[in-house]
Amino acid sequence: MTRRTKGQKDYMERLRDPRWQRVRLRVLERAEWKCEGCGTGEVNLQIHHGWYERGLMPWEYPDEALYCLCDDCHERAESLRADAYKTLGRIPPWFHTHATVLLHDLHLLLAAGATQQDLDDLRVQRTG
Repeated sequence: MTRRTKGQKDYMERLRDPRWQRVRLRVLERAEWKCEGCGTGEVNLQIHHGWYERGLMPWEYPDEALYCLCDDCHERAESLRADAYKTLGRIPPWFHTHATVLLHDLHLLLAAGATQQDLDDLRVQRTG
């Protein structure tokens, strides 16, 4: 059995809070009780926080930060976020602005309905 830290125990307790349960239900209903990653509805569904912000309770995040994912997609999302965090950590802090601008532009492409092919073709323009 895996031991939980005090912080993890506190977080698990917060997930039992009725305020979180209401938000969780709203996200599940928005996703029509299907994984937003793979589309399955035949498995356990979890709510994934796209980001965490110090001091916010789980129910205080905007809807755009919350995703309905099956166990497999949730595990993959957590792993990919950890990889993204490590990659950002390898970029010197004085270049983080550039990295966040690129990510913001990617977000805009996705919001505009970019296809998988559009994303596969995406390249950073090099100057000079």
